[in-house]
Amino acid sequence: MTQLNDNKEVYKLIEQLQEVYWSFDITTKRVRDVSKACQLIFEYTAEELIKDATLWQRIVIDEEVHQFCLDSVTELQEKPFSIDYRVRTKSGKEKWIRSRMMPVFDENQQLISIDGVLTDITKEKVAAINLLNYETLLTAVSDANQELLVTTNMAEAIERALKSVVTNTKCHSLAVFSVSNQARRIRAYLENDWFPLDQGNNICALDQEYIITHIVSNNMYYERLKYGESILLTKGDFPQHLFAIIEEVNIDSIFLIPIIINEDFWGCLGVYCQKKGYEWSDMERQVLAAFASSIGHSILRNEMLEELIESRTYLEAILNSGETGIFSVNRSFEVVMYNRKMSDIISNFTNLIIRKNHTVKHIFSDLGLNEMKDHIASSFNGESHVVDLMFESNGVEWYECSFSPIYGEEENVRDVLITLRNVTERKQNEALLLDAKREAEQVNQAKSDFLSSMSHELRTPLNAILGFSQLLEIDQMDPLTENQQENLQEILKAGHHLLNLVKPVEQRRLQVAIEKVRRLIEIDNVLSIQQSGERQLKLGCVDKLIVRFDRSIYFIPYKDIFFIEKVERKSVIHTKEKVYETYENLNVLEERLPSIFIQTHRSYLVNFQHVSHIRHSGETYLIYFYGYDKPAYISRNKMSTVQKYIALK
Repeated sequence: MTQLNDNKEVYKLIEQLQEVYWSFDITTKRVRDVSKACQLIFEYTAEELIKDATLWQRIVIDEEVHQFCLDSVTELQEKPFSIDYRVRTKSGKEKWIRSRMMPVFDENQQLISIDGVLTDITKEKVAAINLLNYETLLTAVSDANQELLVTTNMAEAIERALKSVVTNTKCHSLAVFSVSNQARRIRAYLENDWFPLDQGNNICALDQEYIITHIVSNNMYYERLKYGESILLTKGDFPQHLFAIIEEVNIDSIFLIPIIINEDFWGCLGVYCQKKGYEWSDMERQVLAAFASSIGHSILRNEMLEELIESRTYLEAILNSGETGIFSVNRSFEVVMYNRKMSDIISNFTNLIIRKNHTVKHIFSDLGLNEMKDHIASSFNGESHVVDLMFESNGVEWYECSFSPIYGEEENVRDVLITLRNVTERKQNEALLLDAKREAEQVNQAKSDFLSSMSHELRTPLNAILGFSQLLEIDQMDPLTENQQENLQEILKAGHHLLNLVKPVEQRRLQVAIEKVRRLIEIDNVLSIQQSGERQLKLGCVDKLIVRFDRSIYFIPYKDIFFIEKVERKSVIHTKEKVYETYENLNVLEERLPSIFIQTHRSYLVNFQHVSHIRHSGETYLIYFYGYDKPAYISRNKMSTVQKYIALK
């Protein structure tokens, strides 16, 4: 009783956990048990998952998961395996689930069920995906910095060439016109990087903007600039209303260069020349075109770097805020990146990797975690897997370790990402669950053994009661009254009910099932059994099959019967001394026979105590007996039932 109470407490504890414990029956291909925590993850109740066998297949998003599980089950060798996959909840949300599965075998090493634990790892997966993006961003930052260095050198060359142009043309200013919201960004860039060119400017900014705006507003000039064409305007090309301003500031020509970024027209750059009749050289035009092109690209590049730095800061905050330890290593087993949690998992992780030259090989060897190195090495071959490992850095703790390859150029594995999540509490709960299950199975087995050994004592008097009740029912010489007939039916009904209970107990097939019942009907059955029990007949018990044929009643010992054969409308009972006949069908006779009699064919009931051997013959099988020449038959569809019976015995 104490053990049972302890088991109840363990199951109560399991029901309160956030992880989902489940069990899948291999024989019935159905989920037979799910803990209540399933509703927190899937939003489906345990009853819905158990009742609907196809619901699980509809929940899982990744179709290949089903085939993977089927393939894995066939290869199980009493060791667990894990798989990560996506599911869709009742409300349509997508979640990541990690499923750990453990095979359960019977005493004949036949796989009978799979028990498992489901864990919601959505946050962990999102963090891992962000980490991969983080790695990509770091690479982009590095590439951008390299490009920026080249661009800076180019900008210096352009600046030198531009100063030469300014000196030759006596140009004292640059002006910008924009057709979009990029004007502010372009002006800020020019003021920060190119303002020194604006030496001794005698053209006010308002006049610059006014002149450029009116020139570009001319549709003909606008269309040419929009499609990337540079335009050189002399005094004769200026609109009439600009002559006064141009004469006042002594402008002889204006060179307009479009600013086009990613095929979009941002605006144009205007360069004024005050030298009369100046001829713009090809070199000067190329320098100004390069300068205009560099403006937009430099702005985009600077903003990209700012975004990358901001993203890096954000991702580092994500990586350091969780309870999962994360680090990555390259092919030399050098640590590329790690988060703060790693120092909680492995004491002084930061100091260790510095002392070991950022190499984790020696760290894991010192901790006795050589298996960790093997898993990292296998991930460089493109394998992703999840294992549970025991760490003894801060006492004995269990961690669920996930290994994922990170691919670089040409689809080669560049690094391996490792995540570590503390599952010590889950391991303790699993151990409690296994102990409780083992104890419950032992108690259940002891109960089954006891009932099985007692079934003979139950069946013998029960057959006698049913046999004599049937004799009373068919007795024409001394028929029963109507009231007696009703009482007799209660005896037969209760007897057959008890017989149906004894049979699975005797064959060790008794299972507990929770079902809905009709209370009034069950109460009526209980009352009728009680009332009939008060008036039941005191009859003797014999270990014999009682059958009637014509005007004779035969009492045939079970042990003398080889098999019973259906021939036309009769049932023929074969014994060593004599062959008996009766008009009772095989199904009725089977209910009155002990479990040593198995229906091997629709026309045969066989006593397996007398069977010597079985031989295959065409589409059927022949059963031979000790001391009896005539064989019985086994149909192909009944062969599995016979094999199960033989295995049990």
